[in-house]
Amino acid sequence: MYRYAVSFEIRADATYAARYNSLMEQLKIDTGIYPWDETTSFVLVSSTETIEQFADRIYFKSKISSATDIVLVVDHASNIAIARGPVKYPALLSAHFSSCSVK
Repeated sequence: MYRYAVSFEIRADATYAARYNSLMEQLKIDTGIYPWDETTSFVLVSSTETIEQFADRIYFKSKISSATDIVLVVDHASNIAIARGPVKYPALLSAHFSSCSVK
């Protein structure tokens, strides 16, 4: 079982609620343990999927907008991260992890 920290930014517009709800639905699939989501734009989850599989599923199977929304998945045990979306400072983000993929 893997444990991930997920941080996200969903830009406010007319479809915000639909994108947020679809992301939360994806975050609650295959967790085994209910996600911790008490703080804004941050969730702790457990999954049987690798970080690549997990990041791809929650980003591409939700209604997240690749033009405006950012999702960051961190495997804190391995110091690995995957970011999806229009990250403004990918080099700075990558400097914080032994491996960080920004797409």
